[in-house]
This record gives sequence, structure tokens and C-alpha cells, in this order.
Amino acid sequence: MEPCKKDFYPRLLVPRSQNNYTNAQTYEILLTIHISFDQEVRDLIKHFRVDERLIHGQVATVWVNQLGCDRIIVANDQAVKDEMTITALKIACPTAVKLSVLSLGKAVQNVKDGKYDNDKVFFITKDVTDAKKAIIDLGLEVESINVGNASFKDGKKKIKKSVNLFDEEIAMVNEMIAYGVKVTAQMLPNESDASIEMFFKDL
Repeated sequence: MEPCKKDFYPRLLVPRSQNNYTNAQTYEILLTIHISFDQEVRDLIKHFRVDERLIHGQVATVWVNQLGCDRIIVANDQAVKDEMTITALKIACPTAVKLSVLSLGKAVQNVKDGKYDNDKVFFITKDVTDAKKAIIDLGLEVESINVGNASFKDGKKKIKKSVNLFDEEIAMVNEMIAYGVKVTAQMLPNESDASIEMFFKDL
């Protein structure tokens, strides 16, 4: 059996180094358990968004309401240390929605540990670098991410009106796509959810 793009060996049950399964039936059972667990994690994260503004009107009203999310997780190593930013995020967060402002590592670990299993999570990182780290380096299981808002700065390439990326960020997006994650570029839900790759053609 050939391994998939993602590491679907049952990492919770069998050490990564022990990939020589002699009993095909046992391997299939363990694999099924592992994939079921990962599917539960993917299901609780209703939307993974890259947005340098973190929580603002479009996130707080349009996206969260449309998706029926009841928890926003802001995963950012700087925000968690800044009381003014935390206060601003609390103000921006809808009253009926729970808010967690955490470091990137803590946010991913909490999700993997099942802390939010009863929630419908809207997960936000500030940039593509953190998104790539969460998914590829820290192993957060998601089916798709949305690069929704990244303003222009010197050296960035305009992907679309609301999204501008450095070359290294484009490379990270392509790495996540190769990893099996769909990457879109939607400012609002009514925009196309086609792969961000379609915007790369004109670069």
C-alpha cells in the first residue's frame, strides 16, 4: 500500500518509524481509526482563514453568521502577548461567539487534544507563514484554507484585489496545495471558492 501525500500512518497509535506492517488487516483497522479521528478534527474547523486584520466586520458578521460558527480561534504569537490587541478582538467578536486568543502552537494543540470538539470553529491566522506552520509543521488537519485578506507591501505580488503575497508566501501556498489542502482566496462568501492557483496564472 502506497502512502498518501499526507502522513496517514496512525501517528497516535503507532510510532512514525514503524511503517513495516506485517498484518495488512491490523494496518487497515488502525488506518481507519486514524482517518476517522482526523476527519473529526477537520469537521470541527468550519473555516480556516488567513486575514492580517484577524477579526473585523466581514469576519465577525458575514463569515461567522453564514457558517454558523460559535467559536473564533485567533492563532497568533504576537496577539496573545498584547493586551490592547486582545481587548480589541474581544470587542470585535460577536457577543454570542466564544473567543480564544492563543499562540499558534497552543491553538493547534488544543484542537488536536479535543478541547473544542463541541464547537464549530472559525480558525484565523494572520499570514500564510503561520497557516503553513499550523498545517504542515504542527499537523493541524484541514481540508481547505482561505487566504482572505493580505494588504500590499513593497515586494508583494498582487494576487487579487484583497490578496497580495511575497514570493516565499506563494511558495508556501503551493506547498500546502501539494500537501493536499485546497487553498482559496475569498474576501466574502459570495466570491468564487476556486483554487487560488487560478490567480497565479497571470503572475
